[in-house]
Amino acid sequence: MQLGELFDLSMRVYRVLGWRILAASAVPTVFSLAGFAFLLQYVMPGFASTTQGTSQQGQVAEAAINMLLGIFVAGPLILIGISMATTYIAPLVSNFMHGLPPDYKAAQQGQWKSAPRMLWVSIRESLIAACGVLIGGLLLFLSWILSKVTATNDSTAGVVLGVGWLAIVLGCLWTLVVVSVHALVAPVASLENASASDASKRSRGLMKSRPYQGSGYDSVWSLYGLILMLSLALYFGAAALNNLIGVTDWAGALDLRAFRPVILGAANLAPIFVTLWVTVPVWAVTVTIIYFERRVRLEGYDIEALAADLWQPVREDRLRA
Repeated sequence: MQLGELFDLSMRVYRVLGWRILAASAVPTVFSLAGFAFLLQYVMPGFASTTQGTSQQGQVAEAAINMLLGIFVAGPLILIGISMATTYIAPLVSNFMHGLPPDYKAAQQGQWKSAPRMLWVSIRESLIAACGVLIGGLLLFLSWILSKVTATNDSTAGVVLGVGWLAIVLGCLWTLVVVSVHALVAPVASLENASASDASKRSRGLMKSRPYQGSGYDSVWSLYGLILMLSLALYFGAAALNNLIGVTDWAGALDLRAFRPVILGAANLAPIFVTLWVTVPVWAVTVTIIYFERRVRLEGYDIEALAADLWQPVREDRLRA
């Protein structure tokens, strides 16, 4: 399929599965929301303010802790939510692609069965994706040490500082590269019952280019653009609706004492939740279709599926036959 055909099919599958995948994605989305909330409300503000006063050593240690918390807490939480939603949606997309009725019960069972693998995959991918940012942070720490041990007219610390910031910027782009390489891990783990390492290898193999066939990375990077446009439209729309209705004011007016900060926080995070709740299934549906598209291109999966249909007796499945 061309990119336009792929995205058209993705939106059609999304409309067919509809509220069932949205309902099943609600709980996984909470995990991703927790990761984004921790990143935006705790980790990022920690780099702009300090509780260490004028102590440079304390400030550096505080920044290092913030960075590690972002890598080891926020990153895995975000990926766990996306992976869990994908492992539920992938079998339903597979049913659609094979002309079968959606089996929601089997999809739910497969989701919880693959949960331990998805936890390990999420932690592993988070560490790989954060390598660039982690290296940049280490370079910033090294520049601070050099500024203490070198002469004032020595520019080594400044050069290392510049390289460190460059590494952080490139590290953010590297995160997108890693996600594109491992985009098919969740569908592979769900549909092929593969382990974390095998699913990673399988995803890399399906995504890379072959003779007479290009890679699958252009589809994922185009999906990034689609997700970005949807996210901006949904976030600003939900935020405007939130302000229009006055949800935050209502939450603040409730006399719930100790629970008031929790209610206010939930009201402020509502636009982010709505954005993730809608866009995560878009990602899950599309990467599953990309999985089948790559298998058709590289392995002739359409011929294999047709052969299976021909050899299947009518009495086993009338609809598929």
